[in-house]
Amino acid sequence: MLEEDPARRPSLAVILDYAQYLAPAGDLGGLARAQSTNLVSEKVSGLANAAGETGQSAQMVRDHAGELARQAEALRGQVDQFLSRIRAA
Repeated sequence: MLEEDPARRPSLAVILDYAQYLAPAGDLGGLARAQSTNLVSEKVSGLANAAGETGQSAQMVRDHAGELARQAEALRGQVDQFLSRIRAA
């Protein structure tokens, strides 16, 4: 798994806003609210990590597609040369 980038972690304000959204007003006590906030923080952090991994995977696919395009172009040139020799013979 990738190392967590602290700059990509959601702010405490975002986490608290999300926790308040999940819990009806006045429904949770202090300890339960803290546990809920911690759970939300873990889930948001997990989503951020998954998004980072997805971005890296997409970059790898892009890199490999570029290499495949270069190889296809080289093969096209070799086939053209081969066909030229056949025609000349």
